[in-house]
Amino acid sequence: MAFIVEQKIKDTVYVYRSEGYWDREKGQARHKRIFIGKKDPKTGKIIPSKSAKPARTCKDYGNYHFLFTIAEQTGLLPVLQNTFPDTWREILTCSFYEISERKPLYLCGPWCQSTTTIEETKLSSQRISELIQNLGSHDRDRMKFFRAWAQKHSEQECIAYDITSVSSYSKLNEFLEFGYNRDGEDLSQINLAMLFGEKSLLPIFYSIVQGSIRDMSTLSNMIKYAKDLNIDRVRFVMDKGFFSDANIKEMAQNHVKYAIGVPFTTTLAKTHVDMFREDLKSPGRAFNINGDIIQGIMKKIKLVSKRGYIFVYFNERLYLDQKENLMKRILRLEQKIEGRRKLSAGLTDPCMKYLKTRKTKQGICVKRNEEKIEKALRYKGYLVMVSNNVKEAKECLHLYRSKDAVERSFDNIKNELDMRRFRIHSELSMHGRTFLTFISLILHSWIDKKMKETNLYKKYTQEEVMAELKRLKIIELSDNKKILTEISKTQEDIFKLFTIPKPSEVLL
Repeated sequence: MAFIVEQKIKDTVYVYRSEGYWDREKGQARHKRIFIGKKDPKTGKIIPSKSAKPARTCKDYGNYHFLFTIAEQTGLLPVLQNTFPDTWREILTCSFYEISERKPLYLCGPWCQSTTTIEETKLSSQRISELIQNLGSHDRDRMKFFRAWAQKHSEQECIAYDITSVSSYSKLNEFLEFGYNRDGEDLSQINLAMLFGEKSLLPIFYSIVQGSIRDMSTLSNMIKYAKDLNIDRVRFVMDKGFFSDANIKEMAQNHVKYAIGVPFTTTLAKTHVDMFREDLKSPGRAFNINGDIIQGIMKKIKLVSKRGYIFVYFNERLYLDQKENLMKRILRLEQKIEGRRKLSAGLTDPCMKYLKTRKTKQGICVKRNEEKIEKALRYKGYLVMVSNNVKEAKECLHLYRSKDAVERSFDNIKNELDMRRFRIHSELSMHGRTFLTFISLILHSWIDKKMKETNLYKKYTQEEVMAELKRLKIIELSDNKKILTEISKTQEDIFKLFTIPKPSEVLL
């Protein structure tokens, strides 16, 4: 076996190559050290000794080994190999780069020079553009991938569904339109609708929707996509933006199971909160879910002439937090206005509706509109849901909260995988770039789930994990031998927590 060993003597770090051999006389494995050189204290590079065989290359390896193993374990690797036999190496290389660096994709080329890649894959900026165009123009291959990927991960799984907007500066893409932008940006956008595995928490499928299409209008096509993907066990778990009589009716007609939030703009939600407000105070209605004490109740109802269940929940801690937050905003506004000679014409604080003002000789006098404040707090801390197959209050809420993984994934797409705004101008590029990000999101989501399960987020961010693993390098010597730098205790712990085998100490 061969690996790198460092030994610090005073202020100098000496570097050795440790090689394993079998001692016939003693009948045991032993190691011999061969001096390579000293480590430069400023750059960290090895200054070879005159007698040592010089290294030809030194490349980051730990992050590559980590991500390639995840691609194998999730089943992503064989699906990509079967679907994109000519470009799967480049697709995964782009994804590995996105997760390792969190930088724009056009910088992937220089990264390939300093990092181990699949079969020494190299990607210039021009080649990346060609790859994106190629992926964007092959709709059938993308759908072939989605079908194979869905079959690998949708078995015995329910599906969570959500939608987000991605903005763009482009004026040439017909999919980009102005609509409700979830990031509050005054830019045209597309909507990205996605299906997620409820148990694996991995993204299964996405569809690009025109930017002006409302959430509740996208469900019909997604039901058709689920059928086309041969997903047999489907249950849509959605937030209140998707609630409408039309959607409930369509899901019933297509025999789709669902659990969906009900907005307080509806009489249905308000009526049932008022109906169960007193009953929810009973200690017998309480249960614990992820450390929160929730009061919950269920009632059978008719939903568009079909049998269904409505659930009403109350979270007292959430209610108190929301009440405190509102009152703080009102009190700050009071202090800002009280005693002024006149109201500023530009004062547009939304909390103004909770105050009554009148002019006096001493200045403006402020009084709270208690009726409006009580009305604003009336439904705080409450959640209303409907379902056509879940019968237990705790089960339904647990299902709904699993959608948090979807929200985190959308956040990851925008903030960590460089997709808050499109920097591309054609429809083909948009489709190709989105697909590359989707592949990265699969790997990112798997890492996110593992880090939550092992409480690794208490010590590291994903970025810090990748930075630590990058320190594990491969050195290629002039005699074509490859040796691995010594695996640190931290790196060893990371591999163990992720159930990823340590890299081989001998790489021939």
